[in-house]
Amino acid sequence: MSILGQHASGTAHGTPEVDELNLGYARQIRAARVLGDLLAETGAAHLPLVAWRMTVTGVLWADCLGASHEQLRASFDAWANFLAAQRLPATHGVCGSLIWRARAEDWRGCRVVVSAELLLPLDGADQ
Repeated sequence: MSILGQHASGTAHGTPEVDELNLGYARQIRAARVLGDLLAETGAAHLPLVAWRMTVTGVLWADCLGASHEQLRASFDAWANFLAAQRLPATHGVCGSLIWRARAEDWRGCRVVVSAELLLPLDGADQ
């Protein structure tokens, strides 16, 4: 399917379905460009590596990595600070993990979410 032409189902350009699809592609293209800029800047700043994903609405999502509680927290803090992101209240995952999130609503035209998930010991105590 061409994003400028006709949908594979035969829906013509200009219909609400195709217009919505084109908007989704445009958001993801913009997010991909922003991610390129973000990686260039953060590489120069020597921020910790994160795993990136992009939602269908063009939100960039950074999953922090770390072998220990301290590394994970340091990665999360570094990214949240760099993005000047609003820290959200910590939540608990389905397996009892602790999840930290921060959100930058408009980082050069994109929403960026930073997330870190700490697996807690079976007794529930934070490391």
